[in-house]
Amino acid sequence: MREQRLALLILIAVKTSNLYSWNFPKHDFCAADTRLSYLFDPNSKLTATETLNLLRSKAGLVSPQNLSYGYTKGTVWPYLKVKQAEVWQKCILELANPQLGKIDIFEVAAPNDALKEIAQLGDGYSFSERFYRVRNYVFPFRADRDQEFLLSLKSTATMTVPIKIQWRDQYISDSSRDYLLLGLFYGIMIFFIFFGFHSFVSFGNRGYLIYTLFAASILLFFIDRDGIAFQYLWSGATEWKMRSVRVIAAITMALGVLYYSQILRVERKTLYICYLYVALCALLVVALVWLDPGKTNRATILISLGTPLLMVFLPLSLIKR
Repeated sequence: MREQRLALLILIAVKTSNLYSWNFPKHDFCAADTRLSYLFDPNSKLTATETLNLLRSKAGLVSPQNLSYGYTKGTVWPYLKVKQAEVWQKCILELANPQLGKIDIFEVAAPNDALKEIAQLGDGYSFSERFYRVRNYVFPFRADRDQEFLLSLKSTATMTVPIKIQWRDQYISDSSRDYLLLGLFYGIMIFFIFFGFHSFVSFGNRGYLIYTLFAASILLFFIDRDGIAFQYLWSGATEWKMRSVRVIAAITMALGVLYYSQILRVERKTLYICYLYVALCALLVVALVWLDPGKTNRATILISLGTPLLMVFLPLSLIKR
């Protein structure tokens, strides 16, 4: 249990550091000189021109912003307007999310507001096609004075998209620190994986084997969730990229429930409930692999709710003993 608590504290520290870097950056010209707003079209019915007119009338926001709108088939339209142009050659736009299916970036051309598509990003393109080969989506700006940009974000996965505008040099500094912290967390998780496997070989207890698999799946989940897996493990597997996070999450949930039931030594009837949940997770994995990702959203949400419920139910079931 001490090892698990330590791993949890390290995880919280790393993720808190990432959260801090996203939501409390140093104020710089790139962020202050940009008007940022967005619109959510849940049914993807609006055209780019209609969206542009609507967004021009909205109040500007401050960079960074977290665009959160859950599981959906809709489209999110971020809008950016650059006031000055002198230093924008050194500014970048960063979008962070492991499951952004398609990102279209349009430039608004004067004087008739014609929309010109200048870039396409997203999971549907191999890692080698990115402007910058880093874990998040980064776009280098080339802007004139009062230049407007319209973005289209589409995905059938969970959509929480942190968007940040900053100096390119500041981005490099923040990115290097994030990679260092993530590497620290991954390294410690690898230690616990070897610790669990060594304990299994030494004592022959099946619980240690389940713990090893559980720790390995957590590590792989975060490597995928943080965008590292697409960079180093399956940079050309775009179809798998769209499914991998949720597939690994389903496997992790199943192993977590199995491990929890093992260390609690629950009764046979309760154990059958755990096995049933594991079977549902296995069916979800099959569905996530073979079906369109958008068709598995509800099943993913429902089965995901089962994990915290079981974590509460299992210890309560022991009170009757």
